Amino acid sequence: MNLSLIPALGGAAAGIGIALMIAGLIRTPQRAPGAADRPTGPITKFVRNFRALDDQAKALRATTAVIAVAAGAGAWLLTQVPVIGLGITAVVLLLPQLLMPNAAIRRHTERQQALADWTR
Repeated sequence: MNLSLIPALGGAAAGIGIALMIAGLIRTPQRAPGAADRPTGPITKFVRNFRALDDQAKALRATTAVIAVAAGAGAWLLTQVPVIGLGITAVVLLLPQLLMPNAAIRRHTERQQALADWTR
């Protein structure tokens, strides 16, 4: 085994461990007795949400995924460190979701602004 692979495997193992720890800490909502037993994991939710999107949103997500994979592959080839490539891919995929508020937050903000305008 090549010695330069050990830090990369250690970093990948640490990243997977942290992700599993976070996934274990996230509470799942309690279901009512007799509720249908259908999977409610994060991957299932992602697939269900992706199917509900319109064509333009699907194309945007596909384009983002292609850019993320290309950026990750480029970083991996440039630095020769696979963990950096995986990290860049994750950042490119998750950054839009972190920076753009979702519809619920937008509605809440609009309600707060309407209330502020009404009280003035």
